[in-house]
Amino acid sequence: MPTLGGLYTFTISMIEILSILAFVGTVIFLARRNLLKLPRFHKAEMGGWPTLDANLILLGELSLIFFIFCMNGADEVLYNNGWAHAHGVHEGEVGSYGFAISQYVGPLLFGWLANFESFGEWLLVLIERFGWWGHILTVLAFLAYLPFSKHLHILLAFPNTYFAPLKSRGEMENMPAVMDEVKMMMGLTEMSNEAPPEDELPEFGAKDVFGLSWKNILDAYTCTECGRCTSVCPANETGKKLSPRKIMMDIRDRAEEVGNNIDSGEYHQHNYDDGKSLFDYISKEEIHACTTCNACVEACPVLISPLEPILKLRRYEILTESAGPSDWVPMFTSMENGGSPWTVMDARDKWATDALENDK
Repeated sequence: MPTLGGLYTFTISMIEILSILAFVGTVIFLARRNLLKLPRFHKAEMGGWPTLDANLILLGELSLIFFIFCMNGADEVLYNNGWAHAHGVHEGEVGSYGFAISQYVGPLLFGWLANFESFGEWLLVLIERFGWWGHILTVLAFLAYLPFSKHLHILLAFPNTYFAPLKSRGEMENMPAVMDEVKMMMGLTEMSNEAPPEDELPEFGAKDVFGLSWKNILDAYTCTECGRCTSVCPANETGKKLSPRKIMMDIRDRAEEVGNNIDSGEYHQHNYDDGKSLFDYISKEEIHACTTCNACVEACPVLISPLEPILKLRRYEILTESAGPSDWVPMFTSMENGGSPWTVMDARDKWATDALENDK
């Protein structure tokens, strides 16, 4: 590339150096998944397609590196032997492109073909073209495959991080209907005289993906399936069924199912009902196991909050269905009757009242 001169050589050299580093990293990632078998890569939710998907991407990266060095390495040998192939190289002109890696790797791998004269030149050109087309076709195949893979996070991680809430990660979202009721009970607001319509029953939390926010759905599609959230989850570490990564994967799978059904024309978005919900993907045992410790939220590298949909599912079960674990019922009853989770008959602020009277 005489037009670009040293800039072209520098750019391709940097690509080759990065390719070697990518090769080392990819081999390490493959070893961690398939030889060392890190526990977080071998949870129940990672069986089948998720593991195959990850390995396909890693093998695709190796093929890209292979094609790059086939192309550059064969080009280097052609130039070394004065065979005009690249644009701007004249017949009989001998030299070297001077690329950081292929100037050594090219002769090492393909230098022996120079001994076969015309046949060797033809074969080197074939290898160079094979590398060029293989590289570009692999890139195009990856772009086409991206929407069907967990690697969609390559595109979605940036907007997901940008739209991450600025509030404290430990802060839970209030439900306006419940908050208004509590304020009225405490006398902070006046009670409304308008009675709610009898045919409209309030619905709290989320039963399906329609009850989740757009950010929750974006979180699900941004999930890298790295498993850091699950590896730090105390419930999962103690053998309980909960896996925050599985929660996000299930939300994504359900959103895919709903979207495909709507696209088929069989269901309409405004009155969608296929007889299924998120609870067909996520068991109640899983959402009951969450301690809301926020460890999964802190561990996520792309600022996903698995805690939010877990709370919304749990709120639907408890507040809308009036269900929940039997062990929780005494706590709910105590909070409703005495404003405290402990089963005591005294008012919650009795200790403060007694302290004031004693001071007098």
